[in-house]
Amino acid sequence: MQPCGGNWARSVWTAATPNPSTGEGPPQERLSQVTLRSRFKQTCGRSPRAGAERGERWPARQSRGSRGPAASRSRCCCCCCPRAPPPAPRTTSPPGSRWTAARSRPGSTKPSSASSSTGACTPCPASGASGSGFTLWGSQYSWNWNAVDEGPKRDIVKELEVAIRNRTALHFGLYYSLFEWFNPLFLEDQFSSFHKRQFPVSKMLPELYELVNNYQPELLWADGDGGAPDSYWNSTGFLAWLYNESPVRDIVVTNDRWGAGTICKHGGYYTCQDRYHPGHIMPHKWENCMTIDKVSWGYRRNAGICDYFTIEELVKQLVETVSCGGNLLMNIGPTRDGIISPIFEERLRQMGTWLSVNGEAIYGTHTWRSPNDTVTPDVWYTFKPKENLVYAIFLKWPTSGYLFLGEPKAIWSSTMVKLLGHGQPLNWTSLEPSGIVVKLPQLTISQLPCQWGWTLSLTNVI
Repeated sequence: MQPCGGNWARSVWTAATPNPSTGEGPPQERLSQVTLRSRFKQTCGRSPRAGAERGERWPARQSRGSRGPAASRSRCCCCCCPRAPPPAPRTTSPPGSRWTAARSRPGSTKPSSASSSTGACTPCPASGASGSGFTLWGSQYSWNWNAVDEGPKRDIVKELEVAIRNRTALHFGLYYSLFEWFNPLFLEDQFSSFHKRQFPVSKMLPELYELVNNYQPELLWADGDGGAPDSYWNSTGFLAWLYNESPVRDIVVTNDRWGAGTICKHGGYYTCQDRYHPGHIMPHKWENCMTIDKVSWGYRRNAGICDYFTIEELVKQLVETVSCGGNLLMNIGPTRDGIISPIFEERLRQMGTWLSVNGEAIYGTHTWRSPNDTVTPDVWYTFKPKENLVYAIFLKWPTSGYLFLGEPKAIWSSTMVKLLGHGQPLNWTSLEPSGIVVKLPQLTISQLPCQWGWTLSLTNVI
């Protein structure tokens, strides 16, 4: 049985609530024990007393350091989309557990973005609150169901914010799930076809205002509308405050998941669906949010090596995404105590190694007139208009030693071709009516600048 409890007081700010710039939501009414027991029985189908009468064991009341019946409640750190089933139950880390910000690297609780194709900006969104309603900061609207009161007993969001802003060049972002899987108030609203608004009016937006005012994220990644329209969440009211009055109004970026029907239609950038890739240049900024684990957004102990993307596959996804004007968001799932498993660490380090050589062709680039080559497969283009630089990223080293590019048209006296990480100008031959043939350097495996894809910088081509 999936236990319930936890966050059953969510809210959306409306005109009747206090000014959101103060970070305060509407007064929160405390439910009586009778009401709580009634809601628990309605949601779970039984009460503790009824279970005891049938001879079933029910955990005794425990200290705040443990969970009691809520101990096995799903706490997916990645906030899976509402269509996905909740992960297998697991216990929480006890007080004084080994979780540290150092062991769980900045941003590890939600995917790190590997690239941004419209600027030298790498947002690193971390999970603030997932579909279980468990907040990773000590929210006053999530009493006794947050990381300060339970589990590590620490403000994880704050520690991540400090680590990311003080120790990296990343832009700090936060993920927030609008709905909760098992919240009784949300289930009541859902049963009323969302004519009732108990759940949003009692917790969600006060929590969001609190999150923005206290931690000032530069990116806010909303998710989990639960099938409810944006009017139920009062998304437009919150976003109006976010863009006009909030402390991050001049820099904040948001996605498109703010209610049923908004995805791929409204937002600073579109996500459209998980693992989205249109395969062509899009007129609006978009993002490919995907997971290194091919199946799960969270950590799986039973995953095999074939269940993870190889670094070659990840580099290909990155290159294809950026060439079509998208941003790649790579998710990793830490263990319950915040440890990043070796397979995730290896993939992230490999990606960092590749970007240390080829990042020039990723960061601060734009789409070119053609995202990929029409002659040679697995060749993708990015562009820096100010420098008049076109980058040709090729994923297979030709055995002939010559790379045929059908899209660029060279200018005889000014075109220059270089291999990133090698530095020396390369010889090339112009083709008619367009295209060039580049003679690649003869290098041993150890002399190659990288192992999983290479980049030619083409100066002054048409």
